[in-house]
Amino acid sequence: MLTQRPEHLTEVMDETHVSAEDLRATLRFIRWVNRYLGGTRVMLRQLDTLTAGQTGPSLTIADIATGSGDIPAALLRWARRKSLPVRIVGLDIHSGTLGFAQRWTDSAQINYVQADALHVPLADNSVDFALCGLFLHHLREPQVLAVLREMLRISRRGIVVSDLLRERWALRSIRVLTLFSRKAVSHDSTVSVMKGWQRDEVEAWTRALGTPWLQYRQEPFSRFTLAGIRP
Repeated sequence: MLTQRPEHLTEVMDETHVSAEDLRATLRFIRWVNRYLGGTRVMLRQLDTLTAGQTGPSLTIADIATGSGDIPAALLRWARRKSLPVRIVGLDIHSGTLGFAQRWTDSAQINYVQADALHVPLADNSVDFALCGLFLHHLREPQVLAVLREMLRISRRGIVVSDLLRERWALRSIRVLTLFSRKAVSHDSTVSVMKGWQRDEVEAWTRALGTPWLQYRQEPFSRFTLAGIRP
């Protein structure tokens, strides 16, 4: 287990002037990780649980720090399988990232908005669920709590968070997995694992927020989810 988060480290994709080539490569790698290492699957499984038995009306979902839009696209497929009408807003602060999301997930049912996760431009209780995947490790803990408060503010029913666990085996694995990748990809993926979280840190968030109904779950491939529906 890695004990201390190196909060001083930053990822290439977070830089204001990141090149389009580096950003494209990093976003494609994140899509691959979500698809093949369970990121998408755990988000949809949580939503399956939280929406069990729902047949209507339409579901509204906000995806915070949406990245390349792969999660919103997966949500559309999930909703179609369940014959559940859905409207999705994907929010991201980086205009270049949103540009890729719009090109890679063209759908009238997804509305992409450039916005800061710390100040989400949505009204209180304006969506059913707020989601956030692979973003919180970019932040310091006070920022994490601020983002979670925004997610709680805008959501009527509940939230789903998925992110990385800070584990040595995951760090070794990601270094091997990205050995021949573009430098930005290998750098960002390594930093992501190093800045992941640990269970006690995540569970401390629920105490700080006064949300004991948010449940921690350890997932495969050094991930966790924090999710729940309002009592």
